[in-house]
Amino acid sequence: MSYNLRKAEDKKLQAAELPVLQKELDKLKAERTTFVSTIKALEKDKAELSLQLKASKENIERLINEKQELTKRIEGLERATIEVKVEDLASAFKKTLKSIQRDVKEPEKPGEMGYFVDKFEVEMKSGLDLREGIKLVQPTAAELKPESLSTVRISLKSRPTLRIAEE
Repeated sequence: MSYNLRKAEDKKLQAAELPVLQKELDKLKAERTTFVSTIKALEKDKAELSLQLKASKENIERLINEKQELTKRIEGLERATIEVKVEDLASAFKKTLKSIQRDVKEPEKPGEMGYFVDKFEVEMKSGLDLREGIKLVQPTAAELKPESLSTVRISLKSRPTLRIAEE
């Protein structure tokens, strides 16, 4: 076969394959466009998710710090004990009793009955600290039980009013 004949046949084959190849090329270009759009959308989503992740990490870190602070406060409160000198306690009860007596002594309106404190009982339940005098020590929050709570009882009686009878 001659060189020219072969060249002519190659051109015919190329001409016949050209529309098929062009369709394939168009199809590949369309797929490429779709893939590029998908990649751009995924990159945008990735950026948004990255921002959300960063915000979530910061929030988690803040919550962990808050939890640690609250845990420290709770531990401190559980360890904290209140100490009161017996003298200060007696003085506080005396002051409270005077205040109650003053408030209930006189009637609010004429003709009403006045009252007085008949009994003022205190049952103190606490630990003792004898290092610097006698101090009452409240148990920690973890040690508190209903039977270890103190009780205050106040009884009031009506105050009789004297009336002078007219003759």
